[in-house]
Amino acid sequence: MSGSEDALYESYVILIVIMAILCGLVIVDIFRKIYGFNFLKFIEFIIRVGLIQFFFVALSVFYPEFREWVLNTSRQEDLESISNSEFNGLRSFGLSLGYTSTLPMFMGVCSLLSFYFFIVKENIKSKLFYFFVTFSFLISVVLNARIGLVPISICLITLPFFFVFNLRKKAKTLVFLILSVLVSFSLSFSTLLTSDYLTRFMAGLDEIDSLLGGKATGTFEALLDMWFFPDSKTDFIFGQGLKVFGSNSKGSDIGLVRGIYMYGFLNVLIVTAVLLYSSTPLLKTFKKYFGYIFLFSFVLSFFAFYFKGLVFSSNEVMNLFFILLVFCIFYNKTLSRDVI
Repeated sequence: MSGSEDALYESYVILIVIMAILCGLVIVDIFRKIYGFNFLKFIEFIIRVGLIQFFFVALSVFYPEFREWVLNTSRQEDLESISNSEFNGLRSFGLSLGYTSTLPMFMGVCSLLSFYFFIVKENIKSKLFYFFVTFSFLISVVLNARIGLVPISICLITLPFFFVFNLRKKAKTLVFLILSVLVSFSLSFSTLLTSDYLTRFMAGLDEIDSLLGGKATGTFEALLDMWFFPDSKTDFIFGQGLKVFGSNSKGSDIGLVRGIYMYGFLNVLIVTAVLLYSSTPLLKTFKKYFGYIFLFSFVLSFFAFYFKGLVFSSNEVMNLFFILLVFCIFYNKTLSRDVI
């Protein structure tokens, strides 16, 4: 088979996913023994893990030699040329295997989680801390890839509609806080508009403006070119075992397209159904603590990312999903046992 080598690599990827889940079990068990099954404390733990990544992002910015060393020693082909493009500006800051996709999306989800704590915390010091954390995560996103802005953008777009139907004093206060955050972000970014660090961010704003005008340019135009499927119905249903990601003559970043070429639509459908069914404890717990708005933003972000680069493999985003899922499964199991 022409795709045998690619399929063999994907088998290895599945083994890595299993290992990632086992590592998640170990982490959850250690956390349980120290802090117990406290979901919000576990979310704060995830946020602090994100801050470790931000440290390396900041180190890459302020110590260029470290960034250069990371890029030079990476096993990814063409990473250095992609990261230092004259046209697209500088990118790839931090430590990751997915600078243009999984890392920024992980930081984007972390920004959504920290933004929630910024809203609900009543202590001024706590609010300032989570404001700084949210801002730091968003900076990490902008420096690497714009896809990570999806979670917080969905949340900010959705929240005003929620407030319209919940006109309470507290809701008005939250609107004021959100507007303050947006103004602060705007003022902070305005000092960097001419920097190479924000070239892609500014280009993204132009691309969105063009898309609203009915014309797909830049990333949106590239994604349209990446939307293709096997010609044969058999290949579409059962796959070809082919990898269409990367420097192929006809390549795609889209997770759905990559999955269909590798496994087939039937397999993609089964895996998606299993993941959705298995996600019930996570979605239930997330709704309980974060509410519908943040749950909607969280879930929609994963679906949006699936059409940009997410696949069933071991990466920052899927590992985050698995470790949250493992925690929530045991968390709900403990609650049900306590009730009994």
